[in-house]
Amino acid sequence: MMENNKGRTENIGGIILGLGVYYTMLEMVPGWGLIGAILGLQGPPVVYYMIASLSGAVGGFLMGNGYCLPGMIGGFIGAIGAVLVGSYRLYHMESVYTLFLLFLTLVGSIPGILVFALLRFLQDSILGD
Repeated sequence: MMENNKGRTENIGGIILGLGVYYTMLEMVPGWGLIGAILGLQGPPVVYYMIASLSGAVGGFLMGNGYCLPGMIGGFIGAIGAVLVGSYRLYHMESVYTLFLLFLTLVGSIPGILVFALLRFLQDSILGD
């Protein structure tokens, strides 16, 4: 029973992180966002990076699976990198394949994944797990 809840928590974390990155990446670029176009809102990029970093930290915390702090820090960094790389490319394209956009966000999140791996190693070495 406990293992089932752990998997559900990781899935919820992945959904939070993915939706946060996807929403902010599209809303940052004029002409790509749906909610901003409907409501007539276009905020500064800092707001979108804050939303992405918050969703990355919460999602990373939930997906950490015993490594909550490394997951939170890695998710924070990875979400910002994913939004930065994805939105930069969207600024310079009129149309994009979804698979290509997914690949770009994965490339942008590599620093966060590496930070998570490093912090997980440090946590294991300090706590002796």
